[in-house]
Amino acid sequence: MSGPRRVLASARGVVVAVVVLLAAAPARAEEGTGDGVRASAVVEALEAGAPSRAVAVAETLADRGFGGGVLAYHRGLAYARRVGTPEEAPGDGGQAIAAFLEARASGTTADLEARTELGLRAVRSQLARKRSAAGEVPAVEASPGLVRSTLLALPATGWLAIAGLFAAVSSLLALVAWRSAGEVRGSRVLGATLVGALAVSVSWAGAQSDGLRQHEATAVVVASRAPLLEAATGALAGDEALPEGIAVRVLRGDGATLRLVDRPERAIERTQLRLVSAP
Repeated sequence: MSGPRRVLASARGVVVAVVVLLAAAPARAEEGTGDGVRASAVVEALEAGAPSRAVAVAETLADRGFGGGVLAYHRGLAYARRVGTPEEAPGDGGQAIAAFLEARASGTTADLEARTELGLRAVRSQLARKRSAAGEVPAVEASPGLVRSTLLALPATGWLAIAGLFAAVSSLLALVAWRSAGEVRGSRVLGATLVGALAVSVSWAGAQSDGLRQHEATAVVVASRAPLLEAATGALAGDEALPEGIAVRVLRGDGATLRLVDRPERAIERTQLRLVSAP
């Protein structure tokens, strides 16, 4: 067996072993919940060794509008179970990563969160080994930046709740300062002003967070290679492409292509991506 084939065989063995471990007791803590009941058909297919049937059931549920961390996790597990098997379809690794990211963003129990992270690492490792065996350059996901990451850390309601708290503290300090005298009053007025400024800043963060969530989305490449396009013309941007499984931020839209947030002059065909649904 040649070197690249040995690498691929080893990688497939690792990911299959990890996924079998994940599937051994799929989200039993969620049984009895609405999502857990709906996911039971996916679990049954996985336990029967029928990952393609599990994928079909999971996608049917997604098409019907059923979401949530439990269902997303099992959809990712279904796709991951096909990786490295004769049933594997192009893009399965990317689909698994997209589903696991959706599960993570939806909020889960500690047990399910741990399983989700394990699944993400396993599939990403398999895809990285596959690219290495093919002689491709290691893929690096673009960082969203500190400011954007901070704004997206909380929903708008979370930021506004913090702003309300700061505003209440500012009002209280202002009342205390009004009843004070001399130098003490001046320092308390300054404190009230600073806290009030924080309240305004946090309110701005809430508005920005809401705007980002409305106009941007996380997407994962679900093709073995997604060519980048000139956003203005739709023409191929030379040999530029993104590999399977890479997560990117895109501008929401209804067109056939979606622009990259960090490189708005570039776009990707919508069919090459899976948008990650998040609350």
